[in-house]
Amino acid sequence: MEKYEEIQKENTKLLKKFEEYLLESNISKKTIKYHISNVELYINDYLAINEEEYPESIDGYTLEYFFRWCINKWIFNTVSELLSTIYSIKLFYEYLNKNKQVPHIDEIREACAKKDYYAKKFNSHERLLGM
Repeated sequence: MEKYEEIQKENTKLLKKFEEYLLESNISKKTIKYHISNVELYINDYLAINEEEYPESIDGYTLEYFFRWCINKWIFNTVSELLSTIYSIKLFYEYLNKNKQVPHIDEIREACAKKDYYAKKFNSHERLLGM
């Protein structure tokens, strides 16, 4: 089995636990589905395949690189989708840190706090493409 397949298998379990946690938080099922989709993009489509890393092992730089990757690859249609994904990932890491110490949680929090920076990057990228 490839390493990324092993990581994705573990991520499936992790996403299920995260979903259960969100259900206990009285968040609507629609919002939960959105958070899970956002986090799944990050941990399965980016971290597992591109970085071959587990979510709890990354640092703030890797997360910031993911946000820039999303902007450069035009993953989101609107800045609000990007910001929503940042929030979902922040929520995910706060959940992870409650259950298992995340070594670089402060760097991760800092990367997620730069919402205005990423919004400006997104908007300037949009202007460069003439949108």
